[in-house]
Amino acid sequence: MDREVKDQYILVIQAKDMVGQMGGLSGTTSVTITLTDVNDNPPRFSRKNYQYTVLESLPVASVVARVKAADADIGPNAEMEYRIMEDGPGVFNITTDEDTQDGVIILQKSLDFETKNSFNVRIEATNRNIDPAFVHLGSFSDTTSVKVAVEDVNEPPVFSTQLSRMVVSEDARVGTSIGRVSAHDPDSSNSAIRYSIDRNTDLERFFNVDALSGVIKDSTQIGKGFVAITVLDINDNAPVFAIEYETLLCENAAPG
Repeated sequence: MDREVKDQYILVIQAKDMVGQMGGLSGTTSVTITLTDVNDNPPRFSRKNYQYTVLESLPVASVVARVKAADADIGPNAEMEYRIMEDGPGVFNITTDEDTQDGVIILQKSLDFETKNSFNVRIEATNRNIDPAFVHLGSFSDTTSVKVAVEDVNEPPVFSTQLSRMVVSEDARVGTSIGRVSAHDPDSSNSAIRYSIDRNTDLERFFNVDALSGVIKDSTQIGKGFVAITVLDINDNAPVFAIEYETLLCENAAPG
């Protein structure tokens, strides 16, 4: 018998009295026979290869994908354990959804399209409760390959340093070069960068910046950097007392 083919049988049992004689009577009853399950079926992935695409901005601990190995058995005999056999630098983890017995692939490390734009992950599914009486049937596990392609996301420019300090004399001529900041585009396209000053930080418009050489911005969505400019004093003012002082001295006072 095979429960996976037919799990229930209904039999009709007949009883007769006075067998073989005229006037004999009979009665019937029904008997339902239900087969219980044994773990005699291994898990099997429906496909040997899966492919998914995720954005490089996907947060760590997010679900990347789900895979499932089907098992013709039921109950505890169909419970699965999944594991990642190889995934390069350990970017992913996999857990079992206890409600669906799916393998849930979880992101463990941040993705970066410019560093690595695809991963090949080998996954194994194994029955959690293997019956030793049926191990002779073969391995109660199966494997599949999952390719995860990383999709590029337009990232903001990155400054070489987030805080630059420059010094300028207060008598510097107009047009004197104070310094330079630089930023680069981390995207693979390496788009051209244009620089400008956030005028809220320079209301008096004391400074200008060339569009191709430096920038000050205050935005979390665009690259940000800050320049602290220190003005050096020059000796162009004579000292002055804050108040006038007055004192009395006797003409015959002794020295000291």
